[in-house]
Amino acid sequence: MKEFSQRPSLDHDKASQLSELIEDYSYAMTIIDAYDRNALKIEQITPKREPTIDYENASFAVAHLKKELVKKNQATDLFGKEGEKSRFDSSLNAIYQTFDG
Repeated sequence: MKEFSQRPSLDHDKASQLSELIEDYSYAMTIIDAYDRNALKIEQITPKREPTIDYENASFAVAHLKKELVKKNQATDLFGKEGEKSRFDSSLNAIYQTFDG
């Protein structure tokens, strides 16, 4: 009992995080158990989503990153230099296709 009383107490945030972790773990174990018993029921399927980043947003993000890295001398003007729009756009689409099937 003495050893337990010498441990530091949890603040509210850590206690809340620990509670969430235990809850998530419990949920995961319930799903695994149902799967193992062949009793897993799929109640809802998330609809397929459209890509969340398009060419314009990706280009803006790369330009912003380049600006920040150049300021810190961690990149040169060659960083993020685009060859052809269609190649970058194709790469973005390929990522979503690979990720989503």
